[in-house]
Amino acid sequence: MAIYTDTKIAQGPFLFISGQTPSQDGATPEDPQEQTTIVLKKIEQLLSANQLSWSSVVKMTVFLTDAAYLAAVRTAFTTILAENKPAMSLVIVAGLVAPEFKVEIDAQATLA
Repeated sequence: MAIYTDTKIAQGPFLFISGQTPSQDGATPEDPQEQTTIVLKKIEQLLSANQLSWSSVVKMTVFLTDAAYLAAVRTAFTTILAENKPAMSLVIVAGLVAPEFKVEIDAQATLA
């Protein structure tokens, strides 16, 4: 099941959310699904702080350190975003800012 849409029409103004990482309360879980859930919850909190929800998100970029984590990422996205499907890019990277990070996600949402 696709967790994204190929296209999404949006009107500004926009909220740009910087890449969010899976560290929470000074700890980072090992499991990529747990890491993704933490990152998505951080994004959700930033959306809420700006009176927005997942339906406002038009584009996300997911950075993974290993393609093997994709199934775990899909599960977290399906659980949290449900039917909301923004346009999305997935990038496999050699590493992130901390070696224990397996995922980082940024997002763009429309305020219109």
